[in-house]
Amino acid sequence: MTKVHFSFIFIFLLLLAAYPLLGQVSDMTQAVVAMGIVLFFGVPHGAIDNILFLEKSSMSPVRFYAYYLGAIVLNVVCWLLFPAFSLCLFLAISSYHFGQSQFVESLKAPWRLANVLYFFWGMAVILSFVYFNTAALKELTLSIPDLHAFEVLINQAWIMGLFVGSILVCLALLLRALAKGILSTNAFAIEFYLLALICLLAYLTNFIIGFTLFFTIIHSFKVFQSEYNHFYPNSERLQLVPFLLKLLPLSLISFVGAGLLFGMIHLGIAPLSYPFAILLSISSITLPHVFVMERFYANAQNIEQVSGNA
Repeated sequence: MTKVHFSFIFIFLLLLAAYPLLGQVSDMTQAVVAMGIVLFFGVPHGAIDNILFLEKSSMSPVRFYAYYLGAIVLNVVCWLLFPAFSLCLFLAISSYHFGQSQFVESLKAPWRLANVLYFFWGMAVILSFVYFNTAALKELTLSIPDLHAFEVLINQAWIMGLFVGSILVCLALLLRALAKGILSTNAFAIEFYLLALICLLAYLTNFIIGFTLFFTIIHSFKVFQSEYNHFYPNSERLQLVPFLLKLLPLSLISFVGAGLLFGMIHLGIAPLSYPFAILLSISSITLPHVFVMERFYANAQNIEQVSGNA
């Protein structure tokens, strides 16, 4: 069991013990604290996309940043014009990204169904938090004008079918990987237990607390670990300060950008609700990040294969 999995289980048990006390905390306070945690960990884990991409690429930095910013602008335009479609696309991309970061280091050999496993594992995780909080999410979309476009997507019957279907496909793929020797027995047991624990977390907590815990401990920390090991693979000493300095420049730019957006909303300059702005901000960061990490993981796997054949 990795430190990430142990940390998740420890915090999960701690949360269960303290959860009755959270009922005394207002939903707004929970949302503000959770958003701060997601931004604090979520933004930095993608803040070295430029370094990861450019270190082994012939593309010029100017061209990279043009593509990167272009993807963000395109995403913003799509969200403003086609919000429901953009949300579906965002959830699909995030599903694949969550699954990829979870399994890319666990699979012992290349597998043609790996991408399918990534997608359905991530979908099962996301839909667990949506399914067990359907009523609250439905109420949210009805109470905020610029979220009305998402109301058609909050259908409990559809969500239940997709959730159960994604769980079954995911389990079938995990069993297939185990049978082919691509996933070890220990790794299979951990992933099965972890998926069950995530579903239990989604059932016992509200969307804000449950997803925040998953995103920070399971996803962001795991990506941080992969990125750190990439830069300091053989270091005997902890290189925390140099690693944080790599994360700092783009993290600060992103925080300032988010601050400006929320400030404009507060002053009435940007006619958006805070929930819509949060979705817009996170999806804009996620879109280019997913493509960078796809290339990063592919390069890491190629290096491992070359080393294994040497």
